Amino acid sequence: MLFDEETNTTAIVDNIVNLNAAQGAGIQAAKTVADSGAGALIAGHLGPKAYTALNAVGVKVYSVAGGTIAEAVKQFQAGSLSAMTAPDVEGHW
Repeated sequence: MLFDEETNTTAIVDNIVNLNAAQGAGIQAAKTVADSGAGALIAGHLGPKAYTALNAVGVKVYSVAGGTIAEAVKQFQAGSLSAMTAPDVEGHW
């Protein structure tokens, strides 16, 4: 889900192709995020390939430990989410 802070709107981006990929799912999902124009990603976990791909294109990644999307967005807007400085899971975890 994409959330636009300027317009306070959301949009759904289909990720089913990446979800079912045998390999490269993280890189392809990262490409989808980057192609959307997002400047940040809020995620529960992120593997090394996706983290590297997002970092390379300047998308900041923030870690959230569960909850709803609305709660994660509120935490992000409040500045209470921690920016990830490295992937937090191994590939294919």
